[in-house]
This record gives sequence, structure tokens and C-alpha cells, in this order.
Amino acid sequence: MNRVILSGRNVRELDVKSGKTEDREWTLGNGCIAVDRDRQGAGADFINFTVYGKSAEAFANLVKKGQKILLEGKWATSAYNGKNGRVYQNTLHVEHWEFSGERPRNEEETTGGFDPSAYEQFADDSDIPFN
Repeated sequence: MNRVILSGRNVRELDVKSGKTEDREWTLGNGCIAVDRDRQGAGADFINFTVYGKSAEAFANLVKKGQKILLEGKWATSAYNGKNGRVYQNTLHVEHWEFSGERPRNEEETTGGFDPSAYEQFADDSDIPFN
């Protein structure tokens, strides 16, 4: 069974690519996740991943650099001939992702852009003109 679950921090914004073939449109996004090693202070492993379709679009719009995420998918190894011989590349093909930990918030996100100080405050219901 080929099933991988990784928890770590998003290293960079997703590099999204899209295109169209004769019969369908496609979208994919390539990224990298930093996964802490077991021992304290042992550093992190940087693992490449690919997200597909609508999930890639959502990931690109919602997940920011440094955010904690959980990725689930299949591990794949590919090879190609490089300048210095055969090059092997490992990639996690993401089937499911989710936020892990608290999502960073700024003032606009917490209030939804609503500024209550911009509106007149009424002392009680009798001050409302159409009551």
C-alpha cells in the first residue's frame, strides 16, 4: 500500500500551472513542505509535493508560506538523465490536504473587513428613526 501522511510547514507559495488539452482542462501546483526530524535540533527534511485540480487552486488561495499543513497522498519516484548522469526525484502526489494548527489571522480576516466604528451608534431603540 502506498499511503503517505506528512505534517509540516509550507515552504513557499504554490507554483500553479494550468493548461488545456483537446478533451479537458488541467491544473496542478508544485510546492515544498518542511517536515521536522524526530530529534530536537536535528533540522528538517524538505519534501516536494504536487497538488492537482480544484484542490491546487484552493491550496494556492488559502495556504501561505510558513503555515502548518497536513498532506496525504502517494509517494512517487521519477528519474531523468541530467547533465551529470541519472537524476532521481521524489514527490508526494497529494490527494488530501488540510490546515494543521492555527491559521494565521490578520485584522481584516477576523472582522471580515467590517469596521463598526464607521457606523453611528444608538444609545437605545428610541433613537432609531424608523422604529
